[in-house]
Amino acid sequence: MHKVRCTFMDGKEFEFDCSSDENVLAAARRQNIILPAYCLEGICGTCKARLEEGEVDMGHSELGALSPSEAEDGYVLLCQAHPETDIEVQFEIDSDRVTAPQEAQADILELGPASAAGDVYRLVLKGEFSDIFFWNPGQYVAIKVTDTQEWRMFSMANMASMDNALEFYIRILPNGAFSDFLRDKAKVGDTLTIKGPYGLFFYNITDRPPVFIGGGTGLAPNLAMIRQLSTQFYPKKIRLFFGITNPGELHCEKEIESLRDVLPDFAPYYACVNTDESWEGDEGFVTDSLLKHMAEEDFTGYEFYLCGPPPMIEAVDKILREKGVEHSQIHREEFVPSGITDT
Repeated sequence: MHKVRCTFMDGKEFEFDCSSDENVLAAARRQNIILPAYCLEGICGTCKARLEEGEVDMGHSELGALSPSEAEDGYVLLCQAHPETDIEVQFEIDSDRVTAPQEAQADILELGPASAAGDVYRLVLKGEFSDIFFWNPGQYVAIKVTDTQEWRMFSMANMASMDNALEFYIRILPNGAFSDFLRDKAKVGDTLTIKGPYGLFFYNITDRPPVFIGGGTGLAPNLAMIRQLSTQFYPKKIRLFFGITNPGELHCEKEIESLRDVLPDFAPYYACVNTDESWEGDEGFVTDSLLKHMAEEDFTGYEFYLCGPPPMIEAVDKILREKGVEHSQIHREEFVPSGITDT
């Protein structure tokens, strides 16, 4: 039997026993200790933490939620980590941000296409009072696909408020279980089952101004955090880089531009790979836009928030490392494969 010590940014610690034949997360749950988690399969990354001391066995399978650079920096997934010695792991959050997920019912309040191409839908849910409706901007919930046992994960684009509403921007995928449901069956007034909140992707209070980088519907949690800062009259500069593949995928442009009225130094930049004559933003990948508009900036003076498909996350992360940005300044939320999520 080994000792597991979990430390948090506010100095709080949890300690419990874990044998080599069980993973850290399972041992914590067995002893009624709540740690961040969701999929339990090494896919979502919610249980990611940094191994500070000791040795763990992560198995030999591919873990989609752990990038090579993160593994090199000592990060592990607690749902896959089996201790081989006493270990200490650190979460880069305060302990009070770890809460037990709740299940609740919510009705569809609004539903419809949010992009010109119709491949991004806006979904707004509203429910009765529950702890699930009090989340940190950047987090996500799981939504059950009606008449199935399948769940899909989606990040909220709004902030928690007393109206108990959740706003999502969801990519419509061919033959996606939740995508087909939204497009062909769902209607205003339908009731959905949700669980959450989950995730460790949220705004980190620091003196460094934030740079938000989103690909596709990875815009949603970044938009939630920017909206949060707008209510706090954030005085420093905020930069948003939003990348899409085709012009018809652009969404939330009006919502983004309206934030200029309340944020004194907010600048959004839009990048598109396959442009046409209608496109007025940058041409190329979001990384090209980032390097273009921050060419004269010292990257180490910023905090970065990355959300989108893994190739985009890795490409941006590589640039940031080359620019000397510390890992603690880079906050990541990768999309996971369809079948766990339709995001």
